[in-house]
Amino acid sequence: MSKKWDDIVKAVDAARLAADPAETLSNLRSARDSLDELINDTMADALVNDGVSIRSVASMAGFSENTVGPRLAQSSVLASYARDDGRITSAEVHRARYDAAHSGGEPKPLKFVPRTTSRKDSDD
Repeated sequence: MSKKWDDIVKAVDAARLAADPAETLSNLRSARDSLDELINDTMADALVNDGVSIRSVASMAGFSENTVGPRLAQSSVLASYARDDGRITSAEVHRARYDAAHSGGEPKPLKFVPRTTSRKDSDD
């Protein structure tokens, strides 16, 4: 994500140094687009990896719950789970969480440890 942060900073710096308002607007638009991508990816990451709800993510980002679905569908984390209508719902989030939890590959093979007897045989 550091590249996105760098893109935002570069665009804002370019806007600050722009010679005319048209150039300033162009650079600010570029910063806004990069910021939108960063917000979308961060919301998706919070949903999938931190278990935050869609409602909570929407509230934290300052969006209404209905506007988050299309934004999540544009994120790099959840784009492959998007429905035909270009939205992400809780069902897709649950599937992405399941896939993330079970994508660690094959479990470690079991290791055989021979049983040892810990009690001593006594002839009483």
